[in-house]
Amino acid sequence: MRHLTHRSDANQQGIIKMLREFGATVVDLQNVGNGCPDLMVGYLGRTFLVEVKSETGKLNKRQEAFHKSWRGDKILVVRSPLDALTEIIRINREESILEKDAARWAREEGIEL
Repeated sequence: MRHLTHRSDANQQGIIKMLREFGATVVDLQNVGNGCPDLMVGYLGRTFLVEVKSETGKLNKRQEAFHKSWRGDKILVVRSPLDALTEIIRINREESILEKDAARWAREEGIEL
């Protein structure tokens, strides 16, 4: 039986290093196969699936199918260390803004959360 190892994009190690330096937990999933994204990232209480692509890379058919069938948060597709960090911070910021808006609305309505 052949053991398949999947080729990682050249930028993947830089992305992992950057995310870890900013306090994220990163699990390399590249050998899972079947279109599963390359990384699982935990940051500020959230978990993200991250597909690493080169500047011009595109999802293959298995990856497209996995993305379409995934029932969790949207899978991030990133191309550089800065891109990965920016996306994760953006999502956390949006969530924080929504939580603040909900808390403000609840106060205005006299609802205790």
